[in-house]
Amino acid sequence: MAIHEEKLHHFMGPFVQDFGAVRHGATVVVGDPRDLHQALAEGPATAEELARRSPTDVRCRREWLSARAASRCVCYDPASQRFELSEEQACAPAEEGSPAFLPGAFQIAIDPYECITKMVQAMRTGLGAGYGFHVPQSLKPDASGRVIGPFADDQIDDKLTPVGRVVLSASAFICTPASRAQEVGLCLGAQDGEARMRDVGHARRLPALPARHPDAVQPGQ
Repeated sequence: MAIHEEKLHHFMGPFVQDFGAVRHGATVVVGDPRDLHQALAEGPATAEELARRSPTDVRCRREWLSARAASRCVCYDPASQRFELSEEQACAPAEEGSPAFLPGAFQIAIDPYECITKMVQAMRTGLGAGYGFHVPQSLKPDASGRVIGPFADDQIDDKLTPVGRVVLSASAFICTPASRAQEVGLCLGAQDGEARMRDVGHARRLPALPARHPDAVQPGQ
């Protein structure tokens, strides 16, 4: 089989980015409970200075900071060897009241890796796995939760976007297997659009869905 080298490089570029993103996600999560982000938000600091603000091993701290800088989540000044967060960078990992606060999202993102072996079996058998399968240690025994589906287009090609990538991946690993574990098992997933939802409502004689407002903001806008 002849390999087109340019096409291979075109494929491998995003793959390397994906691999780096998977590895980098853990640095976001580990920085949250250790208050590393908040400590860096206080101002520019070397690894040694930052270790004094939030006591941790200096060598491990330097590697963590370097990984964050490589992901463009932290600024680095070679002259002073200091790292810092811009205002925009700080609002995502360090300001809990910010609408862009992200550590919680990364905690959700890494959770499925703890149960991959069981999920492979669930997918092979078609028996699925309920939502509680993914969060056994995240909720108290008497707790309840709410699952909210994101906006979705009707056609697959309209979903092949950065946002669609996030929710389709979640649907493949969480939503669809969870539906398989339920009695009805419609397997709508996280990315069935308005047309499909209207079909389900009509079949079950549910109240009609309200028409989408013409001024509604669509994903990506």
